[in-house]
Amino acid sequence: MKANLEKEGGLQAVIVADTFNRNFEPASSCCSLLPLVNVKLLDYTLEWLNMSGVDEVILFCSSHVNEIKLHLKDKVYLSIDVKVLVSENCYSLGDVMRSLDGYAVIRNTFILLSADVIGNVNFVPLVEKFKSIQSVDKEISMMVLFKEVGNQRPELHNDFIVAHNSKNRIIHYQVQKSKNIELPMEVLLEQEFVDIRNNLLNPGLAICSVAVPPLFSENFDFQTISDFIRGLLMNEEILKCTVYGEILKGNQYVARVRDWPMYQVISQDIIRRWLYPIVPDLLDKYSYKKNSTYVNNATFSKGFKLGVDVVVGAKTKLGKNVRIDRSVIGNNCTIGENVVVENSYIFDNVKIEENCAVRNSVISHTCVVKRNSIIDSCVIGPCITLNAESKVNKKSLVSKKLTHKENLAPFSDNCYVYANSDSEDEESSALVTDWAARTNFVYDDSTSDSDTETVSVDEALVEDDDVNIFYNEVEDSLSRGFSEKLQCENLVLEVNSSRYVYNVTVSEVNFNVIRAILNINLSDAGNAKQMWQHMESKLKYFLPIIRNYIKDSRAQRDCLAALEDVTASYGQLKMVLVKIINYMYDKDVLAEEAIVAWYNELSNEEIKTCLLSFIQWLNEAEEESDEESD
Repeated sequence: MKANLEKEGGLQAVIVADTFNRNFEPASSCCSLLPLVNVKLLDYTLEWLNMSGVDEVILFCSSHVNEIKLHLKDKVYLSIDVKVLVSENCYSLGDVMRSLDGYAVIRNTFILLSADVIGNVNFVPLVEKFKSIQSVDKEISMMVLFKEVGNQRPELHNDFIVAHNSKNRIIHYQVQKSKNIELPMEVLLEQEFVDIRNNLLNPGLAICSVAVPPLFSENFDFQTISDFIRGLLMNEEILKCTVYGEILKGNQYVARVRDWPMYQVISQDIIRRWLYPIVPDLLDKYSYKKNSTYVNNATFSKGFKLGVDVVVGAKTKLGKNVRIDRSVIGNNCTIGENVVVENSYIFDNVKIEENCAVRNSVISHTCVVKRNSIIDSCVIGPCITLNAESKVNKKSLVSKKLTHKENLAPFSDNCYVYANSDSEDEESSALVTDWAARTNFVYDDSTSDSDTETVSVDEALVEDDDVNIFYNEVEDSLSRGFSEKLQCENLVLEVNSSRYVYNVTVSEVNFNVIRAILNINLSDAGNAKQMWQHMESKLKYFLPIIRNYIKDSRAQRDCLAALEDVTASYGQLKMVLVKIINYMYDKDVLAEEAIVAWYNELSNEEIKTCLLSFIQWLNEAEEESDEESD
């Protein structure tokens, strides 16, 4: 397949470097160069295209041109040819495509994507499929790539309603802005087969024919891909162009870093290696350690603690008793003594002095946070110094040196409270302040003197409707998979797709996956023997999924919490609870330390009594092991 493309002049890709929004201000005004797990977003896209069969990249810029060109000078390792095209009068994707038409550089079928899209999809078979359709339908102009993600939240994901005929040709297309769907009757009557979908996410990825740029030039009302598709469908007889859809399946990852909540989700996915083979230790010189932690030539002092999902950049210095959890620390940063960083993203060259706490926040490059300060649910723009004992909560700050906006409220002598006039940007800025509500499953393995009130798993589930919906989707997927004996790796993809939709935390995923597995057909089980036969068959079948999610001590806590929750709700499960835990112990899913620690904290006396003999056996086995080692 690759040989055929080379004969035709090689495979081209067009990256639109501008996103035409300000969703990441004040942290960054250039989405292409936004750091994502200490790597510029553009580098992920280029590495992806480099590994997936693309020969030439056309990078179209309308702003930050010099910064992007300077950054690309260091990318000599790329085997693809990157050409930068510039037009400073572009304000939409439509303007870009019209300018691209004027440059006349498109030779053949090409890939179109935005700079905020990352993935690991191999494009060669997709382009071959496009050409196969083209051999039958000469009027095909575009094949839009979709990701199946379950029921949607339109306010967060810009979902689409798509109807296909049996050949995957799109015959109706609608942006889902409300619960109502307008589907013309003739769409249903004119086709023998219609597939109506409202569970497809458009990540901004398409395979295009050479006719696409001229079509934008001829139709100035086409400003977005959505405009393009709807315009072609409305004027199909005049324009004589068709559009097809392709649903990405299997282990093909693709996502769009469109706002801060998705930035957080995708960062965690990269850290947890869902983007494989594009992983942090491929793109930089990281040492990959347990609990998904990555360290690159950093300096640590006595008493430091790295939790799970942590990245520490090169030449960064951590002081005594620093605690970092589910966070990314950039290069050349200095973190003072007794600093806590949780669920946050610290860019390069940041200095945080002693006794500070940073939670659920983004701190852009070259900032200084002076001693005894607390930052929670904030976006701090570059080059800001926060005075000692600052308390910043749910604010976006921009440096006075870096803004020309008037009438901004001052926060300190060197920064303003940032306000954006774009309604969509205001929504995105507001969303970042909700991180705290999404990260209430952060555990500490050690004793803590913190005054922070912890939220139990079942309380959080009651409070969060999205998590309830997520659980229902997971249970439906796993139940169907169990009855139809589907491949577990495909079920993992379904679970992860639902996770992206509802933006649930890693611990919420762990808890609800185990909870769903335990609950499947639970009421059908009879006596203790029958119940164990039923439970054992599920555990054997779902073991790859269990191992996929239960990987470290915190995940084991989530697993045990789910066991406790289901047992408390369905008392008969106590008959086989010991066997379930012992099975997971034998399969190295649960460690002895995690089981004993959980048991010691149990408040349900019935469950404790049920497990007493098993815990005694564990303790005795440990004592015998210690004696033998002596």
